[in-house]
Order: sequence, then C-alpha cells, then structure tokens
Amino acid sequence: MNTDTSISTWQAELAVDCRCTLGEGPQWDANNQRLYWCDILEKQLHWLSPPLEKAATFSLIIRCHWLRPLKRVACC
Repeated sequence: MNTDTSISTWQAELAVDCRCTLGEGPQWDANNQRLYWCDILEKQLHWLSPPLEKAATFSLIIRCHWLRPLKRVACC
C-alpha cells in the first residue's frame, strides 16, 4: 500500500495574453514548432512559437473553430 501523501504541484505561466472571447481548436504543428488556436467569436487565429518566444494574431473574415497547417507548396 502506498502511504505517500505528498502532492506534486505545478505552476502555470501565461504564455500569450490574447484574451480570447471563445478560444478553441488548439493544434500543435511539430514541423514549425508552433501552437495554433482560434478565437471563434473575434474571428482571429493565434499562434505561439515557444522556441522563438514569439506569438502573433491574424484577423479572419469568417468564424472558425479549427484550422490545420498546410504543407508548403511551390507555386507555378
């Protein structure tokens, strides 16, 4: 019987202060080391690159709840 009563604790840290109204659909892009998520009501796409310590927000013309990174394709 395990009698260890200690509890591991974790400390959360705010990575991006984007203040989503309704944030959904987190997707990890391993190739680019980016986390993407949408703010459905505000029509925004957010991304965070932990290795580069950079983040950005893009305005969308429609509401979306999930996006998927596409492979880069040479044009023409």
